[in-house]
Amino acid sequence: MTIVLIFGYLVTLAVLLIVLGVQPKTSSHSQFELRRRSGLGDEKAKILLRQREFLRDIISLQRAVASLCLVILSAISVYLFNWAAGLILSIIIALEIGAVARIGLWQKYSQQLYEKYEPLILTTIERHQVILSLIRSVSPVVGDSRVIESKEELLEMVARSSGVISSSDEKKLITSGLKFNDMIVEGVMTPRSMIESVSVDEFLGPLVLR
Repeated sequence: MTIVLIFGYLVTLAVLLIVLGVQPKTSSHSQFELRRRSGLGDEKAKILLRQREFLRDIISLQRAVASLCLVILSAISVYLFNWAAGLILSIIIALEIGAVARIGLWQKYSQQLYEKYEPLILTTIERHQVILSLIRSVSPVVGDSRVIESKEELLEMVARSSGVISSSDEKKLITSGLKFNDMIVEGVMTPRSMIESVSVDEFLGPLVLR
């Protein structure tokens, strides 16, 4: 019995480390862009869109599994040792397990394992929304809530953009349109001194028109 409990303890500890080592990530693309790409048949965009939609449930499930693992570890610790030793060991694990799970190599393995089964996890979450609603906790939700607060910020975004606005002519066209209301006539008109003029009775030949 003791050997079985020790084995179960180690397995539960490994599961807890994997669960806490996972860091659910969301795409930097907006929801509109993900929907657009998904509509064009981009499978990766479809997964990213579902990931964004179920982010709250993913984090809630992660917390629930981690809490369950901690309870199991505490119960086994108390059974294997006495109450005092089991309680102290459980407190140490609860305080330090997060730091251990964030160790680079372990976290990389946890993340790869999660990403491998992410489509299956998302499908499971989608099918069991009623159950998930019972454990859903307050979690950060990523939305397209960014607001451009000034024209200068929009101009800076255009200047930094690459890929979508690739040519300098396109950037110049957008920038000129945004700055149009701030332009003064003196800044855009050709000075009189630079204008070539001819007499009204002068013959306009090829050399003059050049």
